[in-house]
Amino acid sequence: MRLGARGIARPSTGIMPPRGVPSSRANDARAVGPACGPQTPLTTAGLDADVVEADLFSFAPAAPFEAVYEQTCLCALTPGRWTEYEQRLHGWLVPGGRLAVAFMQTDAAEGPPFACRPEAMRRLFAADRWEWPADLVPEPHPLGLAELTGILRRRG
Repeated sequence: MRLGARGIARPSTGIMPPRGVPSSRANDARAVGPACGPQTPLTTAGLDADVVEADLFSFAPAAPFEAVYEQTCLCALTPGRWTEYEQRLHGWLVPGGRLAVAFMQTDAAEGPPFACRPEAMRRLFAADRWEWPADLVPEPHPLGLAELTGILRRRG
């Protein structure tokens, strides 16, 4: 399985595999960006993976991924860059590929983190490009906030 990840490592808890995306067979994983942490936690967790630090908006994988884990990236970007980021995510995935999401929920007027409200996310990850789960699952975030998590599937 080719897995692209963003923010998969947290210093306090190590590897956080997304629900619905198997990590035990992620033999060709890619983690993009400095927030991913060092290679050591991946190796310690038994994952055969490469950590690639790259500019988010110029990263071009050699082949599309079967799955991408998106956490803490979207909410760190200014909302004016969200459409471009969604286009990148869509392009990184094979048709039918899975996007594991953790949409940050915050009441802060300014960011980052910027609030990723469900209605805004449904507009951004539009139904003609993405298949949505029936419900997003709330999960606690270490900062005392919450994230809404789920798996989106890339259409065509």
